[in-house]
Amino acid sequence: CSLLIICHILSGFVQAFVPLFLVRVLAGFAGGSLMSIALTSLGDTRQPDRFFALFIAGQLTLGGLGLWFFPGFLAQFGLSGVFVALALVVLGSTAFIPFIPRQGREIEARLTSLSKGLTVSHGILPGLLALFACFIFNLGIMAVWAYLERMGNGAGLEASFIGNTLAVSLAGALFGAVVAAIIADRFGRVKPLIITIVIQLIALLLLGGELSGTAFFIGVMLFAFAWNFPVPYQLAITVSMDVSGRLVVLFLSAVKLGYAAAPVIAAQLILMGQGYTLVIILAAAFFVMSALIFIALNKLKIPVNKITDGRVQIHDTSS
Repeated sequence: CSLLIICHILSGFVQAFVPLFLVRVLAGFAGGSLMSIALTSLGDTRQPDRFFALFIAGQLTLGGLGLWFFPGFLAQFGLSGVFVALALVVLGSTAFIPFIPRQGREIEARLTSLSKGLTVSHGILPGLLALFACFIFNLGIMAVWAYLERMGNGAGLEASFIGNTLAVSLAGALFGAVVAAIIADRFGRVKPLIITIVIQLIALLLLGGELSGTAFFIGVMLFAFAWNFPVPYQLAITVSMDVSGRLVVLFLSAVKLGYAAAPVIAAQLILMGQGYTLVIILAAAFFVMSALIFIALNKLKIPVNKITDGRVQIHDTSS
């Protein structure tokens, strides 16, 4: 936290590009480390699905408020004021440090009959599959999201309508995270993933067809909902592949890699197909493939959500 606060304050006063770039890289390192610690701690809770969902909902809420107030704040206080404000936000978050566990839970490979024949660590392959499923899911998401505005433009929709729809989609995204937080693992993790596939395919059919204003609005809202609704379950399944908490850190890297690779791949597909059909097909294939991988991994996992007294406590969410 101290490093991130210092980086934000320095960013507000550094003028040259190279020093500013280096400071922001350092800030990214500090921020990513803090997020990894937070996610690892959430993975140690009794209901990681619910807390992962609340984590995402909090991010969306604060992000939405930031976008809402940013233009006026920037106009009044300038860019240096924005960085100082970010430093103050991080400073305020230090009040919650006492609530973070001093260390991760202790793992002892003594399992009940429910997980007989399995070990606490399933080896590297299931973990890599979970990260791959995360990667292709987010690649499919960003491949479509990056071109939603152009899809609307190509259909002759007004720029103001497209912009307002994309802005309102934040509510759909937040609703997805809130729903996941409410139901948590009450219905297991497979059913929410299946529901996500259905919603995503409906959204892609709407966006890939003859776009009217209604089809565009409904498609974008469904797409935004299905972006965030399954993530808590994906995270929880990934954590269950390695109860030491290491995979959850790499999960974030897989997300960012998917975001980074998507526009490049999507652009090549658009050039090949002279339209967005191939992008839609690729996204649909990746969404289905990702969900199937997570569903299969969910059947393999040791359903561990809580460690007490050195023993693994079993909480079955494999349905």
